[in-house]
Amino acid sequence: DGLVKLVEEDRAAQEPRTIGYEIVLGTEAMKALEPYSTDTDRLLSIEPLFEDEKIMLWFHGGGWVIGNPATHRSMAGDASQQAQARVVPIDYRLTPTHPFPSQTHDTLIAYLYLVQKGFKPENITVAGDSSGAHLSLVLTHLLRHMQIATPGGLVLLSPWSDLVHTRPSMESNRLHDYLVIQPLESPLNYGRMLYAPGKPLTERMRQEMQGTLLSPINGSFDGFPPTLLQVGGGERLLDDVKELATKIKDQNPGNPEAVKLEVFVGMPHIFHILFRYRKEAQDAFESIGAFVKSL
Repeated sequence: DGLVKLVEEDRAAQEPRTIGYEIVLGTEAMKALEPYSTDTDRLLSIEPLFEDEKIMLWFHGGGWVIGNPATHRSMAGDASQQAQARVVPIDYRLTPTHPFPSQTHDTLIAYLYLVQKGFKPENITVAGDSSGAHLSLVLTHLLRHMQIATPGGLVLLSPWSDLVHTRPSMESNRLHDYLVIQPLESPLNYGRMLYAPGKPLTERMRQEMQGTLLSPINGSFDGFPPTLLQVGGGERLLDDVKELATKIKDQNPGNPEAVKLEVFVGMPHIFHILFRYRKEAQDAFESIGAFVKSL
């Protein structure tokens, strides 16, 4: 119902609502694309440079509260460098000004826009970090529900997949990770601020937050797109990511390529940005590049 309302608001608006974005290219991506275009305007337009061009659609992290394409430009650049592909981070709406499902609405628009512009779904990799990885999961579940072709693959860095339940690493890694996550009972809990900012916690809210579009770990993963999961061994979401990987694997018993889980020993949440200079981050981006190329 929330998505329908947002669509109706967009249609009724006097002026079209815009969603900001960037197109990020690493030097290796520019080299790979040089045979197809050296025109800057064309490189920076959301249109395929050739029939089967691969592209990455990136949703930034920040607890759905902060962040924009600029804050994650280095991450998008490293991914582009290794995948030798263009990366498109979008400036989706943030809570509490724009609570759920505003973010999901924007990610759906961005994905359908790429398809409308000529990119084949199988050539689109949807990627994100933390809350952005959550949105990547949610978008894929929504596309499946709408019977729309899903992306060729997912790159999920420390995805937040369960907004209600916590697992042992949430407490055991508390002193090893910088991530501050308030319990669900707190009004400052990120999940509550996403779903119903400023409203008291009720049993009905708790149940609704377990729905697939808020806690995507509870959805069906049978036939899900190939998924790369990366997580730090010292972070609070470690057990959540492990359980997500297990669920994808168990629901796709005949497909050993369904999910790939990479745990980087001792690393905290989204070390890709904080410790960009370390070998772990370099290895992580090399693996992302290899995964995208393999799709």
